[in-house]
Amino acid sequence: MARYEDLAQKMVAVCPGMRVARATRVLARVFNDEFRAIGLQSSQHGVLTFVALAGPDGATIGALADELLLDRTTLTRNLRPLQKAGYLTITRSPKDARVQIVSLTKKGQTTIEALYPLWQRAYGQIRAALGPQALAELSDRLDQATAAVVAAQSDY
Repeated sequence: MARYEDLAQKMVAVCPGMRVARATRVLARVFNDEFRAIGLQSSQHGVLTFVALAGPDGATIGALADELLLDRTTLTRNLRPLQKAGYLTITRSPKDARVQIVSLTKKGQTTIEALYPLWQRAYGQIRAALGPQALAELSDRLDQATAAVVAAQSDY
């Protein structure tokens, strides 16, 4: 075997990043298939959900970026189509004009309500495929891995 093939084989055998990326694509496909009915993707669902969690006062872009583990530039790029479609607003903070506040519009609120049964169906498919215990363990492991890597990166 050529050297590059040996290296590729070693990476594929142990790389958690590749496994997570593959799993993300498969799981996102299940949610995207359901969310297509209302014209959203799973990545947009995540953003809208975290904006919804902020409540009627909204959240700063910085706070949202921290919750979603995205850099502000990427988050801003992801917010634009949602704002353009009327799901959310981005306004300046009355306390500090440098700070932008993201809030759900009425359309965004009703979209969260419309997404929920679609989310339940997709979640149910994944739960049925994995089993409740394996799904709970997967969720716990992903949370642990995320927290550990974030903590390790903040040490640098």
